[in-house]
Amino acid sequence: MLRNNCANPLPAEIHDYLGAHGRKMGMPVDEFVEKAWAQLVEGSDHVIVDPLPPADKYMDLVKGRREIFENLSDMMAAHFQL
Repeated sequence: MLRNNCANPLPAEIHDYLGAHGRKMGMPVDEFVEKAWAQLVEGSDHVIVDPLPPADKYMDLVKGRREIFENLSDMMAAHFQL
């Protein structure tokens, strides 16, 4: 699943309520695609582009969440015949 977990949203009309600078807010689509594509090519199934600062703490949370999910998934899978 590709999620836009970036500190800077992609420019869009959704930010027009912020006035003249609203649509200019965020990361250009080309830059987002380039960064996301590089992670997809590496085989990542969890793409994170420009995580919220501080990036190291955010990535620690992402890693911890992933470990919890994997453990829960393994425990549940043990109860089902696949």
